[in-house]
Parts: sequence; C-alpha cells; structure tokens
Amino acid sequence: MTARSALRAAVFAALVSPLAAQSTLACAFHTVLPEKSLTGQIIEATDMIAARPAPHDPFRYQTVAVLKGSGAGGDPPYIVDSLTRTRLARNPDEAVLFVKNADGIWARLLVLDAATRPVLRDIQRHATAWNADGDDLSLRAYFAPLLAASDPRIRKIALRELDTLPYTVLRGGQYPVESTRLLQDIAKIDEAPFAPIRILLLGLDGGARARAAIVDRLELMARLGIHTNLGAWLTADIESRGTVALSDFERAFLHGAGQLRERQRNEIANFLSLVRAEADPSLRPAVDATIRRFVAVEPSTAPLVVKAFGASGDYSQADLVGELVAARAFADIPELMSAVAYIQGAQGQNSQFQSAAARTGLRRGGMLSRTTTSPAATTQETTND
Repeated sequence: MTARSALRAAVFAALVSPLAAQSTLACAFHTVLPEKSLTGQIIEATDMIAARPAPHDPFRYQTVAVLKGSGAGGDPPYIVDSLTRTRLARNPDEAVLFVKNADGIWARLLVLDAATRPVLRDIQRHATAWNADGDDLSLRAYFAPLLAASDPRIRKIALRELDTLPYTVLRGGQYPVESTRLLQDIAKIDEAPFAPIRILLLGLDGGARARAAIVDRLELMARLGIHTNLGAWLTADIESRGTVALSDFERAFLHGAGQLRERQRNEIANFLSLVRAEADPSLRPAVDATIRRFVAVEPSTAPLVVKAFGASGDYSQADLVGELVAARAFADIPELMSAVAYIQGAQGQNSQFQSAAARTGLRRGGMLSRTTTSPAATTQETTND
C-alpha cells in the first residue's frame, strides 16, 4: 500500500467512525460482555429445541420439543454431562434448552424447569416487541421485578436483559434489590461481567448506604490509580449525588497532565459521554464544563472525547472539538481526521435538523420561524433533546 493510499484509508476510516452505532447502552462500561441476553439469543435463533438424553443412549441429546424453527436441524451434537444426566433422570418433566443460529452452531442456554419455563414462555411471547420494535419500557417492566426472584438463575437473566437497556431507560425504573446484595455481588470475581450493571443499579438505589459505598470506592480508585469499572462507579456517583459528584471527581482525578493512566482516561471519556447524553438533563451544563477541564488538564484525552462522543452520535461537543482542532491538539493525521469528521457530523446533523424543520414549517405554517437559526445553537439544541 502506498503512502497516499494509506492516508486515504486513514481518512476514510476517520470519517466513518463517528457515524457508527448511535446507541449508548447501560453496558457501555463492559470490558468483557456476558453472552447475549436470553431475548437476543432467542430472536437470533433459527431453531430452538428442548432436549433430553436419548432413551437408547443416555449420553446423547434427543429433541423432545421444537420451540422455534422447523425441527429439521437435527439434535444438538453434545454429550450429556453426568450432572445433567443425573438431574434429568430424577426430573422427567425437565429438559435442556438449545438454540441454533444461522451459522449452524448449537448453543446450550439453560435447564427448563418450574422456575425457568414461565420466563421462557413470556420471552417468546414478547421478544419481537422487546427486540425488533425497541419496546424498552415493557422489557424493563417485566425484568425489573425478577431481580428479587429467589432463583439466582432468574436474577442473572434479569440482570443481563436490563444490561441491554439505554441508560436513560434504566434510570427511569424501580428495582427491588437492596444495596447490600448489590455490593456483595459486585465483589464476586466469578460474576465480574455483571459488575457494571450492578454498579449502575447501586447508583439508582438512592440510599445512604449506597452513596457512602460509591464515595468510598471512588476515593480508593483515585488513590490507587484503579481503572476497572471506573466509568460505572463515576456514573453511579453522578446519579446519587449530582453536581457534587462532578466536583469531587475533578478534585480527585484531574490533578495534572500525565496523572491519569491510559485506561482511566478511556473510562472517564466514556463516562462523560454517557452522562452527557443520558443522565439528568439538568446536569449537562456542569458536565460540559467538566469535559472542558478534563481536556485542559489532560490534553492527550482530546481524541478519546471525540471517539466516545462520536461513537454515540452525540455532537454536543462540536464547538470544543473545533477549538481543539484550531489549537492543534491532535497529534497525528487519523486523530485529526476523526476530529474533522466529528465536526462534519455535527454540521450534517444540523443540516438534517434544518431540513426537517423547513418541511415542518411548510406543513404547519411557520414553525421554522421558531427554530434556532445559529448553526452552533441548533446543534446544541438537537443533541440536548
């Protein structure tokens, strides 16, 4: 590849990257995601069956019920392990749930029993609306109460489903789980992938114990330079204490250039992007000020801010990025092109907004006259809504 073609490739990648996925999810702070949610796996499955050990070969699975698909996909090619074989021998009404995707690979999901069967039935009934139609409120309403289920498998299913929700939807719910249990489960190493969603729920708890635990954890993370789940803990603190949390964050973390570790900087950029877009809208002016101080104290974070806000389709920082471009804050060409693409994305969004407003004005007689005419102001208004 020639230098010129390499440059063109870098420019193209920079131009398209801010226009990627536009959804900021509650799972924004995962480093390793758990498997897809049960709803997601059911939606994507081409076949779904219930299977038990074959009568003539108890080490091989045999389909006993077809729950989705034609049933022509055969039986799962897995050996029945000894624990499952013993359990199913004792419980003839139970079976193992398997799904097969378009790639032809079978995956075991769970044991169908008295606790899980009703949940599966409800998911099958509502999965299309929850997934395809984006009925997030209905999904939240169904799974939030399951956080109090006595069966830990059901609680984990509920956690994973809630983990798929945009944070703005998550923060509007009520969750029957005590801060004591959340803190205990957050500390479990074997459930580390579920720590971010539990931390966010801890921030939504609203109680004194939760607030104290969040503050203590962040003080420890600032003192020791810990980055794991830093963004989630900061988001929980904002949810719990508002602008006071922002002030404490700046005092604890923004000491000077080079004080933050690279992974801390990434976590903070993602945290600021999430709370700017999906936390309490009244916090946005304070968050904007913190973003400016973040970049001023740690100039190397400018590309991270562009990446985090561009990935979520939030162009509220277009003015700041423009100032950074003018100040030559981007060290190399890909970073600079990403920044330029972000500004162009904001201008394109502004143009689309004005076109939509113009069409509305023609239909409704004068609505355009009540829109903001300044491009910068229009961009701000668009991203705030």
